[in-house]
Amino acid sequence: MNPIPEPPDRDRRLRRTLDASAASLQLGAAAPGDIAARGRRRRRHRRLIGGGAVLALVVGSAAVLASGSDDSTVSTSDSVPPTSTAPAQPTPATPTTIQAPDAISPTTGPSTSGPSTSGPPTTATPADVDAQPDDTTPTVPPETSFGSLVPFGDGFAMVTTRTITPPLPDRLPPEIRDLFSEEAIALFADGLPPTIEEATRILDEAGLLGEVTEVITNHPEASDAIYGSGPATQVTEIWTTGDGETWTLTEVPGGRAYRAALPTSDGLVAWSTEPGSDQGSTVVSLAATDDLSDWRFAEFPLGPDPDEPSYLDEVGWVDTVVTVGDQWFALAEVSRHIDWLEVLPPDVRGEIGDRAFGLTYDEESLTVDYVTGEGQIVRSFDFVELGLPDGPREIDGLPQQRLFTGTFGGAPAAERIDLPSNSALDDPLGATARSLHALPSGELVYVGNSVFRSGDGRSWTESAALPVELVVTGSAPLGDRVLIAGRRSDVSAPIFMTWDPVDGLVEIAGPDVPGDFGLWGRRASPTWVVDSVTTTPAPPIEFGFEHDGLQYEIVDDLQTFTLVVTDVATGDVVVDRLIPTEERTELFDTLGAGDQETVAVTDDDGTEIARLPSALVVNAYLEAQTGGVSEPARSDHDRWLIATTDGVDWSTIDLVDPDDDSVWSAEAVLNGRTLLVRDHDDWSVETLP
Repeated sequence: MNPIPEPPDRDRRLRRTLDASAASLQLGAAAPGDIAARGRRRRRHRRLIGGGAVLALVVGSAAVLASGSDDSTVSTSDSVPPTSTAPAQPTPATPTTIQAPDAISPTTGPSTSGPSTSGPPTTATPADVDAQPDDTTPTVPPETSFGSLVPFGDGFAMVTTRTITPPLPDRLPPEIRDLFSEEAIALFADGLPPTIEEATRILDEAGLLGEVTEVITNHPEASDAIYGSGPATQVTEIWTTGDGETWTLTEVPGGRAYRAALPTSDGLVAWSTEPGSDQGSTVVSLAATDDLSDWRFAEFPLGPDPDEPSYLDEVGWVDTVVTVGDQWFALAEVSRHIDWLEVLPPDVRGEIGDRAFGLTYDEESLTVDYVTGEGQIVRSFDFVELGLPDGPREIDGLPQQRLFTGTFGGAPAAERIDLPSNSALDDPLGATARSLHALPSGELVYVGNSVFRSGDGRSWTESAALPVELVVTGSAPLGDRVLIAGRRSDVSAPIFMTWDPVDGLVEIAGPDVPGDFGLWGRRASPTWVVDSVTTTPAPPIEFGFEHDGLQYEIVDDLQTFTLVVTDVATGDVVVDRLIPTEERTELFDTLGAGDQETVAVTDDDGTEIARLPSALVVNAYLEAQTGGVSEPARSDHDRWLIATTDGVDWSTIDLVDPDDDSVWSAEAVLNGRTLLVRDHDDWSVETLP
């Protein structure tokens, strides 16, 4: 019986990717795990990736102890998605240009009194900044903001979001104030500090944060009194620069949190994925601009798919948006999961109620077990009886890509269109990181198991089939070409290819980076920050022991086994042989099974010369492994930035070696030959050859 959810090896795309990576890292193939499913009844819903959530108990704890501040406070973390789902109207945005000091020092966040959505631009000169220092004045993107970095115009843009927390109430009713201890109230006898974050810090240092948070958690009326002024709001900010020092900050009108962006032929397009107004629905909002002043907006439903059965839940997100004139194309990925309780007959669902239940299945049937007042109940159902004639294998967890198109302005309405596929090569579970690109000519390119071309997104022509053994892991635009990165299980280094309408698919040389690394995802430009891993294999395990007058010396290099047996009395070498890999494997299988008390020692002719207790060999081997005699394998990490302007010459920059922040504390984008790099909170610009 298989547990539910099904073991992960049913997702062949994931398995092939892991196997390819495992081969390059000298690991074994990915093995499925056994996961037992337990559940509780829940209302059917469709889950969403990309939406924010608010849990502000800690933030609000400072508000209950004193009168509120007049200033709105700013957090750079994602928070509540907007409640409105109507497309935002194009209102002029106002940029604020600020000269950063010589030593670029990110601040805690933009001022809440920053740019509005109307009125003339406000420019602060270097003298203005020096004359009126303000810790909340934005000089560069805030240090906690890692957004979508894209080429824009002659420079660069970073699209990020921040949360504006509403002001705290001036005062709280006495019955709310009395919920807190005298020590907590006395801590803010002179009023609250300027920000909620500061108040939280004070409570934490005083050892009262947990106490205050618990009060708010246990008393909804306290939370209502604190947050009665309204929910937090989202602002999308676009930071633009040409040199990494002088930045212009512009807010996107409409109050949406656009969390991803890609460049277009003339500007950029940003998007967000949020819950819709209908239960279980998902809405994608788009915003495009050429100059950060005039904006075009669009919106479309990502799901639920009306043709899908009601027992399927979906997790969906948009991976790529490209534009051709006023028309947009959005490539989304949706992972479908069976709500197993919904599959069961109504009478069984009623019996289970809110109780825990277990599910297992085989090729033909599903078994559910649960406990009622009458004891444990176990019932089995044929999949045909449940409306799943083909079983769940080709449904549950199946990733599905969907392509949508429409025009900015909403007329005609957005529609879902078919994606191209090479049926001879197609893997229904998806064998590659599929991507969509728009060339400067306006032609669309879809990279799947093949490279397809289209002039309108509806009629597709296959241009070139990718090698069957290639697992595509990333892609990026390269002028009028597309750069494709992938892996093969028999090659440790990444494979690079370019495609263009004239030459088709061409394999190219990759960057000269030591170690093994991978390139993942659809990129705004052909730049990747990679974690290069150089693996030093463990040295051979050497150990020995004496038994029945014979001295045994063994060297195991994890592939072969060298055995030397010497007669202790005479010093004569009795056996000196190399045990090949296949025989070594059989020996370890025998020892691991534990069903034989002894193992035979043979010479080169296969003649048995002695027998050893299995426990003696195993204990000696384990002692060598764990007792400090042997050394483990070592993996050394080095972080590199790689980029190419033409697909021929690669530039490599050795970044600060990864620490706790790992490789993701750096990002980069290329515009022409100009490269903008962010390493932690240091920005720099370089010109590539």
